Amino acid sequence: MSISQHHSEEILPITFSSYEEYCDELNNFLSQYEYLFVSNSYDENHELLSATKSVHWMITDHYRKLPTEWIKEYYEPLEHYLKSHPEHSKEVYCYMMNITTDIMPSIILPSKIDKNIVNYLASNYPLPVSLQQFIDNCRKLTPTFKIAEMDRIQDPTTNSWFVVNIKGNSQPIDLSLMKQKKKYEIKLLGNDIIEIAKKQGISTVVDVGCGKGYLTEYIVLNSNLRVVGIEGNAEFTSKMEVRVSTIEQKKAKGKELGRAEGYTAFLTAQTTPEEFKSIAKLKDEKVMLTGLHPCGDLTPTLMRFFKAIPQIKTVCMVGCCYHKLTENPKSLSRHFGFDQNEIAKEADKYGFPMSQYLLQGEHKIKFHLSQSYVSSNCHPESKTRNEWLYEMRMQSYRAALELFIHIHLPSFNEIHYTGAIREKYCSSFGYYLVKGLQNIRRHAYTFTFKNPNYKDVLIQWVDEFLKTPDAIQQCNEWYKSIGACNEILFQCIPFILLQARLSQVLEGFVWTDRVLFMKEFCSFVSCRRLFHPFISPRGICIVAHK
Repeated sequence: MSISQHHSEEILPITFSSYEEYCDELNNFLSQYEYLFVSNSYDENHELLSATKSVHWMITDHYRKLPTEWIKEYYEPLEHYLKSHPEHSKEVYCYMMNITTDIMPSIILPSKIDKNIVNYLASNYPLPVSLQQFIDNCRKLTPTFKIAEMDRIQDPTTNSWFVVNIKGNSQPIDLSLMKQKKKYEIKLLGNDIIEIAKKQGISTVVDVGCGKGYLTEYIVLNSNLRVVGIEGNAEFTSKMEVRVSTIEQKKAKGKELGRAEGYTAFLTAQTTPEEFKSIAKLKDEKVMLTGLHPCGDLTPTLMRFFKAIPQIKTVCMVGCCYHKLTENPKSLSRHFGFDQNEIAKEADKYGFPMSQYLLQGEHKIKFHLSQSYVSSNCHPESKTRNEWLYEMRMQSYRAALELFIHIHLPSFNEIHYTGAIREKYCSSFGYYLVKGLQNIRRHAYTFTFKNPNYKDVLIQWVDEFLKTPDAIQQCNEWYKSIGACNEILFQCIPFILLQARLSQVLEGFVWTDRVLFMKEFCSFVSCRRLFHPFISPRGICIVAHK
């Protein structure tokens, strides 16, 4: 077994000697602080019964689950200062957001923020010892994101990372008709794929979730590989054909361009290896499986195809959408895990965890992600202070909206789908609430609620409420009455900011599970950050050979 555990680019933190050791500490730490990213309830055998989403935490007074020391020594004193000095609310928020990342204290303050007040707060409201220990442990457990480009790209907000020759006839044909972020991703991943294929004697590359064919066409134009693209969205497959035809019009006179093979197929955990071989038209050849951001369970599904299909010798892929990973609700149960055949059979139905290491024995996983949106938090180090202030406001609005509905419809316990609410409707909570209720009403006809009777009750109540005179003003007054200061709810802040710290730790846990799964049957496994996190937040790439 070969694994580049302390290669300079590996995500394994230098304080750990193996992914197994790293996994154990992640498992223990995250189970201890599960309440910060999800509120799960279990039965007496530790089988998952339900998960309360963070948008409902105002309803359940989840704030009281924070450690007493954190509340008494830090949050309550700051809240008291905020109530006494509401004119300094943004200074309080800017001081509190310093815990999100190590670089945040050095990030420039927004205009009109009094630096002296922020410094005063830092001096007089220090972190409690246990909260500082939490931050230190997060730092220790955060995946190492050292890549060569980190040194070259000093300021990712500039155009220094853009692909050269982006205008006119000089634009590289293999990167044409793409946005800059996509060019950056395609060039880095595409070049890696071509190099790995050459070293491993690969003849065919299969790109799953190929979209409009950016990656497949790049590989075709820069290698002699047979390239197959599989996409579940037929509309994207059609656009792929249009794009390739457009590229052909740009080619040099007399030059012939190769084409990738494109097939439309929606893959799931129920898709069998034989079905996949048929879809991809696999022959008796050496195949590499790849994907740029295959969503949610698709990445684990592809990894299982890699294990099951002899022709697939190598994988090279960058995953995303960890909050969409499915889990076996029985994986923590004391009655689950005695029969290895049962474990393997059940595990194949879900996206997380994958490895036998986390599915049984003394190293068994101790908590559920429960599709937590914390794991979807894009790289927090790339956010400015103004972006954090906006996120605090939006998450406060969202939690208050659920509380407002619950107060008026207390007999039901439902999640509501608001869809995207544009910034122009977010100038105050009242405007946000009205727009949110309008969206919820519209989506109610297609959204599935737990209680089949709820839809009609909800629609009737929304219709009546929206007729209320001065509804926006009344909502704004109610929002202030529950503790909002400068449009932000203080009791939402700890979770928003602490979850930012945890998001990268959770990402590391997901990828460590995948590394350990690959180690069960691979001769080589490497996991590293391929993309600069400020440019492409979901940039961890796993490479493995059988």
